[in-house]
Amino acid sequence: LLFVALVPRPDVVERRDSERTEKQVFHIWGHLDEALRKETPQVGLWIDSSDLTAEQTVDEIMQRAWPAGQFA
Repeated sequence: LLFVALVPRPDVVERRDSERTEKQVFHIWGHLDEALRKETPQVGLWIDSSDLTAEQTVDEIMQRAWPAGQFA
């Protein structure tokens, strides 16, 4: 079992959301970022994907997930 959290910066999430053609949801759920960062235990692999493409994010997960994302 692996846990991977993608945690881009809130400004990046807001920008990405504004670029969507389908329903935009940042204005509804954006406030949860602070709770995620402050209240969620930092277990597994947390990746700031702010400056990564989708492909780069997958590569990062594949390189780091097994050593960092395993539960003991």
